[in-house]
Amino acid sequence: MIEWYTSTFTHYIVVAIAIGGAMLVVYRVLRAVGVRREAATGFAFILPWFLGFLIWNLVPVVTSLYLSLTDYDVLQPPTFVGLANYERLFTADPEFWPSFRLTMFYTFLTVPLGLLGSIGAATLLNQGVRGVGLQLGRRRLGERLP
Repeated sequence: MIEWYTSTFTHYIVVAIAIGGAMLVVYRVLRAVGVRREAATGFAFILPWFLGFLIWNLVPVVTSLYLSLTDYDVLQPPTFVGLANYERLFTADPEFWPSFRLTMFYTFLTVPLGLLGSIGAATLLNQGVRGVGLQLGRRRLGERLP
C-alpha cells in the first residue's frame, strides 16, 4: 500500500515540477520577445489552467468526435466509417427522436427554473434582512454596515 502511495506522490511531484518549469519557460520566452512583465506573468500563471483544459476537455471532445466517425468495439482498432453512424442514428434508431425530445423538454424546463431560483436567492441574500449574514469582530450580529 505504501509503495503505491509513494509512487503516486512521486508522479505528482514530477508533474508539478514540470508544470512549474513550463511556466518559467513561457515567462522567459515571452520576456525575450518583448512582452511586458505583467503580461508574461499572467500568461505563465494561466498555463496550468490551459494545460488542464487541453488535457481534460479538448482532448476528450476531439477523441469522441473521431471515435463517432469510426466503427469501434474496444477489442479491435477503430475503422473509419465517416458519417454512417450519424445516418444510422437519425434514420434507423427508433429511440433517438423521443429521447431527443425528452432531453430538450428537460433542458428548457430546468435551465430557466434554475436561473430564476438562483437570481431569487441572490436577491434575497442582497436584502438588508436581519440574521442573513453572520459577522464576526466588533460588529454585533444583525447590525447594518455603514
